[in-house]
Amino acid sequence: MSKLKWLLLMHKIPPKPDAVRVSIWRSLQKTFAVPVKNSVYALPLNKKNLSVFKDIAKEIEERGGEAVLCEVNFIKGVSNESLEQEYNDHLNQSFLELSKTLRELRKQTKKLKSDHDLMPIQHDLSRATSFLNVLAEKNVFHCDGEQICRTLLDEITKEIISISKKSSSIPASIEKNQPTYRGRIWATRIGIAHDRIACAWLIKKYIDPSAEFIFVDPKNYKKTSSHITYDIYRGDFSHEGELCTFEVLIQRFKLKSASLKNLAEIIHDLDIGDDKHQHPATGGVKAILDGIISSTPNDIDRLALGSKCLDHLVVSL
Repeated sequence: MSKLKWLLLMHKIPPKPDAVRVSIWRSLQKTFAVPVKNSVYALPLNKKNLSVFKDIAKEIEERGGEAVLCEVNFIKGVSNESLEQEYNDHLNQSFLELSKTLRELRKQTKKLKSDHDLMPIQHDLSRATSFLNVLAEKNVFHCDGEQICRTLLDEITKEIISISKKSSSIPASIEKNQPTYRGRIWATRIGIAHDRIACAWLIKKYIDPSAEFIFVDPKNYKKTSSHITYDIYRGDFSHEGELCTFEVLIQRFKLKSASLKNLAEIIHDLDIGDDKHQHPATGGVKAILDGIISSTPNDIDRLALGSKCLDHLVVSL
């Protein structure tokens, strides 16, 4: 008997309310599942896809619908080849959109003459890298869009390294001497949003209780030995690979608790935007922080309100 190859999700959703159908449809879209027939979707069989389909089936049942999962070798009237092709076509469309983003980032990077303007590009690059890794995990049939994106990513990375080597914006004393992290001035970019609000809260609560914060324009900012910099290009703490700065701080300072782990997953998805963790509280946290950001132009006030929000949130996670 041949090895099972496909996982099917068959469901029945109540016609009303429309919001339920839209929510389930969006969840299925994120999986790249192939619509086989009405209300029947297929994914290549593996543990990850099984877990994803189980979560969607649970959501359907909790909202008053019905869902059945099964593993199959074949589907009557549909060849494996056509399923693979449709799956690859869907995935390649996402690779194509990502390649457009990467080409635009490559164009922007080539125009830069110094590393002072690299932070926004590095932020976008983190998002793109994370999304590429999500797509690569789903690329079980080896469609060619992945390699195109990886080539573009390598070119951008080399360009950034080249620009960084020409820069002398970080004094050697900061690179050579391990700084202490108590009673320091912590500098980050003006216009703090999700990641930087969370970072400042984390620093004040767990790392440096007497920390002072300043918010700077990276184009004009010159780092001094009295400052610790975060979420700013060539900062002491910033994005690393797929990790946002909040995750980097937790990792570097070895902060371990279930609540911080959950909060890190929420901040990652808000900052990187790749829906990697899909924590159930993410939408609510985003709505609250977005409200604070849009209604509070002053960074000091924004941080104060955001910190109060996170103080309460971390207790419940």
